[in-house]
Amino acid sequence: EQAAKLNQSFPYAGRVGIIITSPLRHAIRTALTALPSILDKRYFDPSSEYGVDNGASLVIDPLLQERSALACDTGSDLRCYSNIFVKSGGDE
Repeated sequence: EQAAKLNQSFPYAGRVGIIITSPLRHAIRTALTALPSILDKRYFDPSSEYGVDNGASLVIDPLLQERSALACDTGSDLRCYSNIFVKSGGDE
C-alpha cells in the first residue's frame, strides 16, 4: 500500500534515470510497485499497462543488503529471479 501511494505522490519522476535496489525480493517488488510510472516498460509484462517508453533503468546491485550477512539479508543470485519477475531488463 505504501509503495502504491509513493507512485502517486513521487514529485521527481521526470528527473529519475536509474533506480538502484538490492537483490532482496521485497526490495525489487517495492521498486516495481512504487515506480511503474518511472521504470521502463521492459521490466513489466508486455500485456500490462505498467512502465513507460524510455523509462528509468532498474539496477540490481548485489553489494546492497540489509544489516547482516545472513541469507535472508543478502538476497539471491540474479538468475534465481528469472521465474519470479517477468523481465530482467537484459544485463541489469
